[in-house]
Amino acid sequence: MQKSNLLRHNVSHLVVFQSLIQTGNVTATAAELHMSQPAVSRALAHLREMFNDPLFVRAPGGVTPTARAQEISPRVSDMVDDLADLLSDQEFDLKATDRSFRIATTDYGASTVILDASKAFGKKAPKANLEIVPITNDVFQDLAKGRLDLVLYSDAPIPESLRSEPLFEESYSFIFRNKHPILKEQKNGIIPLKGFLAWPHILVTVFGGRYGEIDRTLKNIGLERHIAMRLPYFSTAPLIVAQTDMLLTLPTRMAIHFASILKLQRFDTPIEISNFGYRQIWHQRTDHDPAMIWLRKTIKECSESKSAYR
Repeated sequence: MQKSNLLRHNVSHLVVFQSLIQTGNVTATAAELHMSQPAVSRALAHLREMFNDPLFVRAPGGVTPTARAQEISPRVSDMVDDLADLLSDQEFDLKATDRSFRIATTDYGASTVILDASKAFGKKAPKANLEIVPITNDVFQDLAKGRLDLVLYSDAPIPESLRSEPLFEESYSFIFRNKHPILKEQKNGIIPLKGFLAWPHILVTVFGGRYGEIDRTLKNIGLERHIAMRLPYFSTAPLIVAQTDMLLTLPTRMAIHFASILKLQRFDTPIEISNFGYRQIWHQRTDHDPAMIWLRKTIKECSESKSAYR
C-alpha cells in the first residue's frame, strides 16, 4: 500500500482491533475503550475494509479472530503500543539518564551558576553530564541548530525566536589584595573615588573590548582610570590581584566568591554603575522536553537560592 493511501483510513481504529483480539467481545471492548457498541461496530466495519478481511466472526460469547486477524495481530499490537508511547507524556528518569547537557557561558556563568547547579546534578542525576563551552559570536545560531542546549547570558538583546528566563540582577564590586595601601583611605566602609582612580586596574573583557561599563560611566563625568591589564578570564584576574596592587571591578557574585577563596578585600564601587540582568536562553523546540525543563528549573532554583550578599 502506498503511504498516500493511509490518508483514507482511520488508523486509530487499530486500537479497537487490539482490544477485540484481547477481549473477544464487542461489549467488553466498548466498555474498555469508553465507546458505544455501535461505534465499535462502525470501527470494525472500517477495519474490515482496511484489511479486506472479515477479521472477526461471531462465536459463542462474542467474536473470534480470522486467520488474517491472527496473522497481523502482533504487528498491530506493536504499532498501537509504539504510538501510545509516542503520544504519551515523556518520562524523564533523573537517576538513570546519561544525557549530556551542553551549555555555553563565560567563566562568570560557570562560577556563579554552574558551580551550584553541578552540585544538584551530582545528587539528582548522577549519570548525566554537563559540557560547558565558551560563548562565541555564533552562540545563538548554535542554539537554533541544536548544537547547544542552553546559554547563560546577560540581558543584552537576543533573537526573537529564542526563549529566555531571568535568573537574577547583578551589581558591581571591586576587589584588591589584603593589606593593600588603599585600605588607609577607607572611611566608614567606603573607598573614595579619588583613591580608587589612583591605582592601576585590571579589565576583564570576554569579547576583547577596550573598555568596561565602569569606564563608560567614568567618561560621562569626565574621568578615566588607568587600565594596566586586559584579559578575557574572570577566574584568572583575581589570582593576579592577590599578588599585585592592581584593583579589579567585576560582578558582585563573583567578587564575593573570589574574595572568600583568596582572602581578598571587597568594596562597593565608589561610583554607581548600572546593574545588569542575567538569564538563561534556549530554543523553543525544547520548551516541552522533560530533561530540558528539569535543567532550566534546577538552574533557576540554584540561582535563586544563592544570595549575592550572604
